[in-house]
Amino acid sequence: MDIDTRLGILAVAETGSNAVQFFSIGNGTITLVPGALGTTSTINAPTGLSVNQANHTVAVVSPQDQLVEVFQIPDATGSLPAISGAPGVTYPKTISLPD
Repeated sequence: MDIDTRLGILAVAETGSNAVQFFSIGNGTITLVPGALGTTSTINAPTGLSVNQANHTVAVVSPQDQLVEVFQIPDATGSLPAISGAPGVTYPKTISLPD
C-alpha cells in the first residue's frame, strides 16, 4: 500500500482479490472511494505498488503476468483529477517485463 498525500488517497494492492482499491483518508476516518474506478482496478495477483504524487498515478506490479500496470488515482469522489506533466499519456498504461 502507498498514499497520495496530496489527494489524501490510500492505494491498496489486494493479491487474493486481483484488485487495487482506493480509500479516502480523513481526520480519523478511512472511506472506500465510490465509483467503478475508485472501488477497484483489476490486475492479476498484484504484489506491490508505488504512488507517484506528482501526477497522481499508481504503478502496480503483477509478477504472475510479468507486467506493471499504471493507473490514475481517483480523488475522494471517484473522479479523475487533471494530470499535469504527462501530456498525451492515457491510463491505464501497461508495461511488459521481459523474461
